[in-house]
Amino acid sequence: MLDFLKKTPIPEGHDESRVLAFRYYLLAITFLSLLGIVFELIIDFRSISVAYLTVLAITPALLLTLSLLQVNHRWLVVSNILFILTINQVQIINNPMFFHTWVFWMGLTPLFLTMFTRTIETILLTVIILCFIITNGIYVSSGTSSYETVILPINFTAAGVLFTLVTATIAILFGYTQQAVNTRLVKQNLMLQSLTVEIEQQNKLLKDQNEEITQINNRLEEANFHLEERVAERTLELEGHNKKLTEYAFINSHLLRGPLCSILGLINLLNNAQMSDAEKEILTHLKQSSHNLDDVVSKIGKALATDPSFDRDTIRNLKV
Repeated sequence: MLDFLKKTPIPEGHDESRVLAFRYYLLAITFLSLLGIVFELIIDFRSISVAYLTVLAITPALLLTLSLLQVNHRWLVVSNILFILTINQVQIINNPMFFHTWVFWMGLTPLFLTMFTRTIETILLTVIILCFIITNGIYVSSGTSSYETVILPINFTAAGVLFTLVTATIAILFGYTQQAVNTRLVKQNLMLQSLTVEIEQQNKLLKDQNEEITQINNRLEEANFHLEERVAERTLELEGHNKKLTEYAFINSHLLRGPLCSILGLINLLNNAQMSDAEKEILTHLKQSSHNLDDVVSKIGKALATDPSFDRDTIRNLKV
């Protein structure tokens, strides 16, 4: 029936349970004030009037409307306390014998404040209320040191009913705020448990990934070790091959070309000798083969100097 109080948005930055408790309080005070008007019309409380109770009913309804319009919660609580103090101050000035009734009801105010405000705010507002009580006590005492009051059982019974309803409202609202706090704590606990499970899962995933990365690194280190071994072996092979090529280059340049040059020199000398046609033909072939051999030896020397990767295919390509 009162779901509209919950469905209306809560002003940003305020505790939902306190705002809702304040709304329920304003609604209850409005209802109790209307009930007080009915009692006043029936039995006449004497110390209060219908106008007083009417204002006491209209103002909470107005504050409830402002709360539903998302007006700042703290300002509404302070306004409610100032309204209560102001209207009762006017009532005491007009009727000093209302003082004992006012003190009787004002004692309940801090109990309501604990459900609507933070501890420091409750303390400050309670101090203000105490100052008003002391000030009015001095004011009433200065005007009249004492006064008599007539207690009518029916009037006192009606006041007791209202007082009981107010204290019941306090008890219900307190239970509501406690339940709201407990519900919020349970939700937060469930959320923390969920986050804990998620964090544990993330930690397990990270641990598995770290293990996988460690295994990959181990394999890479092993592969690098084998690669280094292979590179070292290949380096030794290349060094041996280059050493052989160096030795061959030395043989080609010094040991082979020397005798070849001597053969070419002898061929040149034989060109001037008297020979038959058959001998000349043989000498021509010998001279041509010697020049071909000299050309190949020269090309091998150049190849060794310019291309370290000297192999059999290179030698075949050097043939005329």
